[in-house]
Amino acid sequence: GPMVQSITSLSVDRTPSGAIVRAVGVAQTQGYFNAELISRGVANGVLDLEFRAQAPTALEVLGTTQSRQISAAYVLDRGDLAAIRSVRVTAATNARTTGR
Repeated sequence: GPMVQSITSLSVDRTPSGAIVRAVGVAQTQGYFNAELISRGVANGVLDLEFRAQAPTALEVLGTTQSRQISAAYVLDRGDLAAIRSVRVTAATNARTTGR
């Protein structure tokens, strides 16, 4: 699916087996679904993720910003985490980066 419009928050939370990257974004309209963070790989210690979701097939309603919020998570195991210093998540109009 297309990239969500923008990212409003990004966090990386440690777990016993690695970490969970969580992102919250705002979709272009209401009704976006199946949000996911898709890996574009790791370069120079930065994990690059794209925030994408499937667009609604029915009538698209703009609605309030709050009604268009969507979230997604990406799981990293300990092996993946060893090579990553920071995480960058990209949306259509912005990107956010956080340390692990």
